[in-house]
This record gives sequence, C-alpha cells and structure tokens, in this order.
Amino acid sequence: MKYNISCDYEYLREHLSELDKQNTHILLQINEFLQNNDKFYQLLSQLKYAEISLAINTNLNLTNDFIQYCVLNHIILYFYIEEQKDLLHVCLLRETNMDITIVLLICSDALEQFDDNDMKKITECNVHVCLIDNEQNYGKNAIFYNKLLVNGFFNLFITTINISLDKFTALIDRKSLSSFRFGQNILTRDEIKKLSLNTIKRYNKTLANNLQNNIEIVFINLNLSPNHDERKNLGIEYLAAVLSSYKYKVECLYLNQLNFMKEIEALIKKNPTLKAIGFSCMQDNLHTTKNAINFLKNKYPNLIFIIGGAQAIDLKEDFIRSNSVDYVMVGESEKNIIPLMNYIFNNEGSIDDIFGIRYINSDGNYNEHSQADLIQNLDSVPFPQYVNKQDDKLYHAGIITGRGCPFNCSFCYEGAKEKTVRYRSLSNVFEEISLLIKNKKNLKVIQFYDDTFTINKERVLTFCEKYKPLYEKYKIDWVCEVHCQTVYNEVELIKTMVDCGLKNAQIGLESCNNNILKKLNKQLTSDMIFSTIDSCQKAGLKRLEGNILIGGAGENKEQLDEQFDFSEKLLKQGRGMFELNISLFWPYPNTPITNNPEKYGVKILNDQCDYTINSVNNVVTKSNDVSRQYVVEHYYNLCKKIITLYDQMALQFTASEILKRWGNEIFSSTSKWAQAIIKYSYINRFLSAKFQNDVKLSPPVFPIRTFDLLSYDNNCLYLKEANVHFNILETNILELCNGKNSVLNISKELKISIDIIIEKLRDLEERMFIFCSEI
Repeated sequence: MKYNISCDYEYLREHLSELDKQNTHILLQINEFLQNNDKFYQLLSQLKYAEISLAINTNLNLTNDFIQYCVLNHIILYFYIEEQKDLLHVCLLRETNMDITIVLLICSDALEQFDDNDMKKITECNVHVCLIDNEQNYGKNAIFYNKLLVNGFFNLFITTINISLDKFTALIDRKSLSSFRFGQNILTRDEIKKLSLNTIKRYNKTLANNLQNNIEIVFINLNLSPNHDERKNLGIEYLAAVLSSYKYKVECLYLNQLNFMKEIEALIKKNPTLKAIGFSCMQDNLHTTKNAINFLKNKYPNLIFIIGGAQAIDLKEDFIRSNSVDYVMVGESEKNIIPLMNYIFNNEGSIDDIFGIRYINSDGNYNEHSQADLIQNLDSVPFPQYVNKQDDKLYHAGIITGRGCPFNCSFCYEGAKEKTVRYRSLSNVFEEISLLIKNKKNLKVIQFYDDTFTINKERVLTFCEKYKPLYEKYKIDWVCEVHCQTVYNEVELIKTMVDCGLKNAQIGLESCNNNILKKLNKQLTSDMIFSTIDSCQKAGLKRLEGNILIGGAGENKEQLDEQFDFSEKLLKQGRGMFELNISLFWPYPNTPITNNPEKYGVKILNDQCDYTINSVNNVVTKSNDVSRQYVVEHYYNLCKKIITLYDQMALQFTASEILKRWGNEIFSSTSKWAQAIIKYSYINRFLSAKFQNDVKLSPPVFPIRTFDLLSYDNNCLYLKEANVHFNILETNILELCNGKNSVLNISKELKISIDIIIEKLRDLEERMFIFCSEI
C-alpha cells in the first residue's frame, strides 16, 4: 500500500525515522525561509526510503539554487492554484526552467475562474494537472478536464483528492510520473472518463479516435481513397480481438493516404508503450504501406513493423530485404499472432516455433516458416473487436459465417487459397449479430462476406428461420454473395431469404460466353446465369449485382463484341433488379492465370501493372488475338453501352413500378436503375410531388404537367427529353394541365366526358407526365 503524507518542516524533522519508509510519499509544505536554510537540505538528504515532493505557494519567489536542487534530485513541485494570477506565476517559472517537474493542484471551487486562454496556457506549459475537491464534484471536474482536452492537453490525473481542513493528500509520486510522459492520458475515474470522451467526440473527432490508454499494438487499415467509407477490416479486427483476450492493449485505425502519417505519428507520441504496428496490405496499398514503414522505421527504430493481409502471400525475401519490414504474416494469423507478440514483448518462446511468418534473423538469414493448419473450430475465435464496442454512428456491419471456397476459378485469389469450407455454428453467428444490434443503435445493414453464402441450402434455410424474428423487430437488411450453381433454379430459397431481409446479393458472372466461362473454370453456363437472374426477379429480390470480366482469358474480337448483346440481354432479363458492372482482370498471386498466363491465351503486361494506381482499374493484359489498346477501347465502349441501356430502359418504368420497387428511397438509392430514372427531370418532378402529397385523381383536383417547355411536332406535343410523341387528345389535355384548370374544367373546355378525361389523365399519370394538386 502507498502512504501519502502531507506535513510541514517541523513535523518531518520530529518524526523523520517513522516517516522514512518504503512506499511512503511525503508532500512537504515549503516557505521562503526553508529554501535558504541549509538545515532544510540536510534534512532532505537524510531521507533514504521515502519519496519527497514539495508543496509551494505561488507567491513564493523561488531561488535558482533551490530550483536546481529540485531538478538534480528529481523532486516534484506542487503548486496550489486558487486564481488566475497563480497560473501566470507558474507559466513564468516554466519559461525559465523546462526541466523541472510541476503539478498544478487546483481546487474545484476555483475552476470557474479559468477561461479558454487559461486552458491554452496550461497546455503550453507542459505541466501536470490534478484536481482537489472536498465534495468529489465529478461534474464540475469533468467540465474542466473537457476544456483542457479540447485544447489538446493530455497530462491529466483524473481523480479527486480528499482535503481535511488545511491539509491535502498528494496522490502523484515520482514513480507515477516516470511512466507518465507528455502525450499520455491517465484515466482513473470512469464517470469523468465517460463525460470527457463524450465532449471530445463533439469537439475533436480525431482526438477521440486516438484517445486510448497505453496502446501496445496498433493495426492499420490504409485506404487510398480520401472518401473511403467506415467499413471495418475483419482481418485486423479479429487479430485485435485475439490479442485483447490475452490482455494486450490493441487498437485498429482506419486511415486514408492523405492524412495517415500525421495520425500514426500522433499515436506513437501519445503512447510510449506502443511497440508493434501491423499494416493490412492489399494490392492497392502495397507501395504506400512499404513507403510508410520505411519512413517510420527510420524515425522510430525501436518499433516493430508487420505486414499481413491478402497481398502478404506474395511478399518474400527480396521484399523484406529491400524494406524495413520486421515480419510478414501469412495464413490464418489468429493462430500465430499471440506467440509472435509474446516473443516481441517478452522474449518468450522461440521465433523458430512460430508458424506463418517470414523475416530476416539477427544473422542476416531469410526465414520462411510454413503456415499453421487451418482453424477447424471457428467458434473458438473471438468476435472481431469492433463488435463489442459501442458505436451509434456505424450503419454497416460485416460478418463471416464461414471460411474457404470449394470452387477454383482460375482468376480468383480466394479460390486459390483453400478449398475446404469451414463454418461457424449458427448459434455463434447469432450471438455476434445480437451484440452488433445491441452496440450499434443505427445499424441498417449486415453484409455476410462468405465467398459462397448459399452453398449449403439447409444451413441457409435455418439461418433465415432464425434471422426472420430479428428482421421483423429491428428491420436490419442483409447482403450476401451467391453462386449461380447454388441458386439458379431456387426461386423458393431466394424468396425465403428475401422475406427475412435479403436486400442485395452479389454474384460472379464474368462472362456469358460458355467457352470463356470454361476457361475461367466458373463451373456454370450462360443458361444458368439467365436462369439465376430470372429466379431472383421472381423471388422479389430488390437488387442483384453481377459483372463482366475483361482481360481474364484470351478473348478474341468476336467474343468481346458479343458482350454488347449479352449486356443488353442481362439488363432486360433483370430489368430494375439486376445491375451490371465491368471488372478488369488483375494478376493476383498464386492464381492459375497468374502462374500460367500462356495457358489461358493472355500475356500479363508487367509495365502496365506498375503504372496502375488502383488494381482492376487498368487493362494489364493482352490476348493472342487482340491488342491491349483494342481491349481498352472495348472497355470504354461497353461501359458507355451499359449506361445508355440504363437510361433508355429507365423510360420503360411506370409510376406504379417505381413506387412499388423503390418508394421514396429512390432519391437516396445507390441503385443504377434508380439513378437513371431520377435523371429525367419530368420523372423527378412527378416523384417529388407524389412523396410530398399524393393527391388522388378526381373531378375537383387540378392536374399539373411535369414538364413546362412545350415543343410540337405536326401540331402535337413532343417531349424531347423522353423522345415521346403525344397524340392529339393527349396534347389537348396536357396543354390544359397547368394547375389553373380542374379536371372538371378540362372536361368542359374540351367538351369531352369526365370519364374519358379521367381515364386519359390516369394513363398520363401512370406515365408520370402529370400529378395532381388540391388547389
């Protein structure tokens, strides 16, 4: 137990022997007489075990000899701050001597005197702050600390010190301060910590994200896009969870290329216990990651730098020798992360016994250890770290219910890794889902990242049965990957999924040419693709996303040109539901095409790979039959063709179809169909009116055209935007649909029965050329 004793010189002199004990911290009150008294220094020199600190009134003029004595003997000076002028005195002292250790003791009763300028002064002085309070007024203390935190101050001892009469008990000793460096925050009161963090979140988001205690390990997900979303990297979140379960203090950071270096260095400075930084390395961020590691290792040589992730499988001796990476981790790293960190932090175990790592040893030799066996019991892996954290801003969550892919597509990195599919138990999956719902109050969608979520039909049906009550209660949609082989004739299965919240599915098509599909080893046919789209349409799926892959096999000109017709057939088959994307082949490591491109009729252009900013955004192959330039032109023409198809087919939708499929979500939807539809001004105007006030068609209401500029062709109205020619009756009616005439007035003006007018107006409304107003 630590004993804190506050006393004056006389009391210390009389009770020296009983006070001079280990684990005793003496706070000695000093006056002007004592600092010039040799007996005072002699008394201090007699202390062999107890630690001494000095409590000083700010009115005391300290001599240079006294300050030098305190510096040489590592004595902490406590200043009792009661008003603003006391703070000014301390600031002046700090300017004259930067080596002295100062703690400000501030009474809660005086807190309201200090303004923002005072907070800045405290920050600039690099002092420590501790509050003292008779009544443990946490609320008042929290407000004060919050103001300091907002100004970037961190040397806070968030605790309350008891006062008895004119005596107070010091809490902070030299040992505490020795591990307390500038930039580290010690939080000892949960109540104040919570209040402080809430305030920081309001004022300084970056500070809030980095405000952690004694972080030892940090994993970084580096995104090259400055507008990347907040989706979590499950790989590093799993590793963080495993390490946390072994009491390591670990955090995951999500940064982008434009500001990540400043944030990493800020984290390093604020966490003196930080020892290891791991980067999740993908194809697109490889070069930025290695440049960052080289820079940081040169500046912070004692830090250990690790690379893992999908791209790590291809990083071997040449890469490690030419960069400042300490370890490359491959395989399922949940099995080897603990032994590696135990070795790094505690020199525990032997580096030779750790699976799945690559490194240069102390003798300069390259070592590459085989990967550990796959984790068979996935329930044994703790939930990703972010799952357990409260985060009301997160609307999207990701889950993996199984690992592995039984297919072996020749271009696919995932399929090249492992064929064995291992599943988590559904009880384990739903325990994670329950935690997500509990901790993410604004959760809107869960995405299941399994490569083939639908491969086991019975498991999917059981999942749906368990998820449906959650969907009915919380309305949280979900998204998954499907494979044509598993769903192409399964309308009822897809409908069951849709009925319990499946909103969006993703499917790998790559081509509709059976020869190309065979080369890609897709194990499907074009008939299965069209049948899959038809099944999803019949089941009521809102959105299915598929793709055409360019450059992944040796297409000839005829096969490339076929893609224009295929695209049109696919979009017509899945009108309003199916969305088509264009993907460009990228040579991921250890895939069949990458290892033997000549077998697939392609040549990989390494220079184009080097020129690429983001993978799959550049044509990096050419086939035996067509040049790269032809493929590039084909890519642009195909993209243009698909956009044109969306725009043309958007005009085929009726009001009823749009309102049923999208409703008022059409304006916020990322669906390419929805975006194509609202691109037309008259449709946009119609839908806006409908969602504001859906006035039903009747004789007293006033119909209003959704377009104003009138153009004529052979005396009939012509809407150029939609390339629509109206007949003479439609023209006569639309001219009067200007908000000035009721339906009844139009009937009288045209001398046509009200029933015929209403019937024609109903048709025009369904085609979104009019809406109705009550006045």
